Order: sequence, then C-alpha cells, then structure tokens
Amino acid sequence: MSNSAIKSFLKKKGFFDNIRMILEILKPIKNAIFMLKRTNVILANYYLQILKIATFFKEIPTVDYRIIKNECIKIFNKRYEY
Repeated sequence: MSNSAIKSFLKKKGFFDNIRMILEILKPIKNAIFMLKRTNVILANYYLQILKIATFFKEIPTVDYRIIKNECIKIFNKRYEY
C-alpha cells in the first residue's frame, strides 16, 4: 500500500471505532484472565467471568458493530460449546 492509501484508510472514522470496540472487547477477557490467575479462585469465579464476557458480547451495539459482534459470539461459542 502507498502512503496516501494508508493515510486515507486511517482517516476513516470506522477504523478507529473498530479499534476502540476491539479494545473494549479485550478488556473483560483480560480482567477474567488476571482474576483467574489468583491462587484462591474457585469454579464459581470462572463461571462468573464467563457470564460477564457473554453479557458484554450481547450488549455490543448491533447497528454499528454487527460484524465484530457476530465474530466475537462465533469465537466465544466455538470455544465454550460442549
């Protein structure tokens, strides 16, 4: 890609909104990982963190972030299906 193409891509509003949403998605996952690394964790803690992440995915606005939301749900379901 040329410099002008990269500049044009970065100036688009959607790019930075998508990056912000990805950071918001990773935040509860990061928090869950840090919380679960503690030595006094019980299975209920793990379950609560999974519920928090699932709730966050459900609350992502569908209108603006439909593709990101659907991909996150697909990955989450694939990882935790039994």
